[in-house]
Amino acid sequence: MAVRRMVVRRMAVRRMAVWRMAVWRMAVRRMAGGGWRCQWVEGCNTMLAVRTQENLPNAESVAWFVDRAARNGVDVLQVSVKMDEDESDSGGLDSGQTFPPSTVAPTARGFEHFDALGAVIEAAHARGIAVHAWVPQFHDRAVAEAHPDWQMMALVDGKVQPWHGADGGAWFVNPLNEGVWLSA
Repeated sequence: MAVRRMVVRRMAVRRMAVWRMAVWRMAVRRMAGGGWRCQWVEGCNTMLAVRTQENLPNAESVAWFVDRAARNGVDVLQVSVKMDEDESDSGGLDSGQTFPPSTVAPTARGFEHFDALGAVIEAAHARGIAVHAWVPQFHDRAVAEAHPDWQMMALVDGKVQPWHGADGGAWFVNPLNEGVWLSA
């Protein structure tokens, strides 16, 4: 009987998690109005991963986003602090560029005078929301160009050459290279 109660409780918790996820996804779609892309992190009912370049370009957008997150019961915001794409839709930014101004990596255009991470931490903590920094490590054009010997390599037509992803437009560094560990 106790086992049956435990199973029923687990099923109710799972249903609640699925319901909360659906409500949050609908809320994000409604509040977005276009251009806002948010990604749900599976396995955590109240964490939201946020792409800084698209969602947090200025103080007003940070205030708006944190307010909506608080209203929807989000406990944790996972905020990207470094670009992880080399795609044409990334606003002309390259992987490896940072969103808070940095002395060790190139700062993303438009963020030279705006510390997005600092602004999110201040606003989120005031609302009781934790912030986790999301730091992509191996998709990094800045490091790959600065250290060509650290690039991810591939065998193409019998020749070893730098690997630039399936579409040829991405930059990766090799996680097996110890220099990469120290730079990340």
